[in-house]
Amino acid sequence: MISTPKWLKIICYLSILGSSYLISLNFSSYTNANEVDNMRTEIMREIEIRFSTALATASADEKEEMIASFNADLDQNLTVPKYKRQSLFRIVGNFITLFGALLMIRLRKMGYHLYVAGTLFLVFTGFSSMGFGLMGWTFNLFYILVGLVFSLFYTRYRSILTL
Repeated sequence: MISTPKWLKIICYLSILGSSYLISLNFSSYTNANEVDNMRTEIMREIEIRFSTALATASADEKEEMIASFNADLDQNLTVPKYKRQSLFRIVGNFITLFGALLMIRLRKMGYHLYVAGTLFLVFTGFSSMGFGLMGWTFNLFYILVGLVFSLFYTRYRSILTL
């Protein structure tokens, strides 16, 4: 029997830990989705503070127009039903990546395919839930970056996976 290389085990355990944490985090988001209104208020406050300093050279009308477009994006996409659906998709996608990482520890090639499929599922459903505006990219950037890094790593070393 072939033993799993130590570095693959470490990366798989990191994937398992991350997926487990994200499952619990998104379960909490799903059950506390009614706090979206507070979240929307805080995000809007941050946007106003950050953009007022970043756009110091812009006119007041341009600042107001940009802040109004962000506010419209927030109002349209950061709603309780969309946030709950987003959290539910994240739970399912992270279960898929968790199961894929567990299979890769056992050197199963199916684990690689499940991990990549789960990552793609997370990104596509994230954009389908929140759109391609500011909210869609904000909520998906972490999953895109981490999923890309881990998927590229697993792709590079998938040749050692069997069955």
